[in-house]
Amino acid sequence: CAIQHAGALGKWIRNSILKQNKHWLGPLLVFSSVLVRSMETALYNFPRSKVYPIPYIAEHDTWPDNMPLDWEDYTKPDQSSDKLMRPPNQAKDLKRLTFIPKINEADDPDRNDKAVKDSYDMFLKEFPKILSALLPEQFMIQGWTVPVVVVSHSGFMKSNLGCAKKKPANNEVWTKEYYADLIPPSFTDVKYQ
Repeated sequence: CAIQHAGALGKWIRNSILKQNKHWLGPLLVFSSVLVRSMETALYNFPRSKVYPIPYIAEHDTWPDNMPLDWEDYTKPDQSSDKLMRPPNQAKDLKRLTFIPKINEADDPDRNDKAVKDSYDMFLKEFPKILSALLPEQFMIQGWTVPVVVVSHSGFMKSNLGCAKKKPANNEVWTKEYYADLIPPSFTDVKYQ
């Protein structure tokens, strides 16, 4: 039931984004926190999209279910900490969880660092770099709106986005605008001879 709800909600979110951004022809990039429930929500909300787990947007407390495991612990079958390799999750779905070296690495030390795992300031600093690395250059046009999806957690949203006085409900959707300078990778890849 929850998975069907997530799929229907994802379709509604995607249609809303496309309706608000009629001229957008680029990919819809989907990001999630590195916590299991966020990755699963993103996978089921957007069943045709890659999902890029990133640090800095996890829940802000240190209860065990709000602390990410090492990536290997998420994916090893037959482990007591087995979180992602369980029904109804399927290997084909988990292959859409995408980690790219030097962009959103699976073993990024910030994902477990209590000082920054939920740092909105670090998110604001690092997200333009991550987005610049993943967005095809032809869609980096000054003044354009680049729609993205970020699947995070209600406590993080309440603490950092200021959109409500109470904690958001599960699967609650908020719209937030950010302004950033995106630097195409071709501008930063200086080759020396």
